[in-house]
Amino acid sequence: FASAGAKPGPVGFIGQSAGLCMEILNWSFKVKVGFSAFVSMGPMLDIGWGDLIHHLGDDPHTKSIVLCMESVGDARSFLSAAREVAPSKPIIVLKAGRMGGGDVLDAAFRRCGVLRADDIAGLFRMAKALGK
Repeated sequence: FASAGAKPGPVGFIGQSAGLCMEILNWSFKVKVGFSAFVSMGPMLDIGWGDLIHHLGDDPHTKSIVLCMESVGDARSFLSAAREVAPSKPIIVLKAGRMGGGDVLDAAFRRCGVLRADDIAGLFRMAKALGK
């Protein structure tokens, strides 16, 4: 449904919500953010966060990884992949909603080196700065 494909760049993007993905893609044209990969994964039936984090961690064109997350899914896989990849490539998460276990999730993110953004603009400011 996008009017154009993502511009090339250093940010690997993974999102769950198709609507939010479209919003971010349209926003990226205005602020000139480019992507090494732009993935909308929907309900995660076949693939999870850990799989995609490992994939982008191995991609030489990806300098930072941005996640727009509604749910964590397989927490063990996510945390394991993030712990492995985050030391070499920054991982920044925009997690929808901070209700119900937000402090626990924040602590888990900190333990594996994942940064948490409060909004879309902050998400990409962090990704651009840390990807350099």
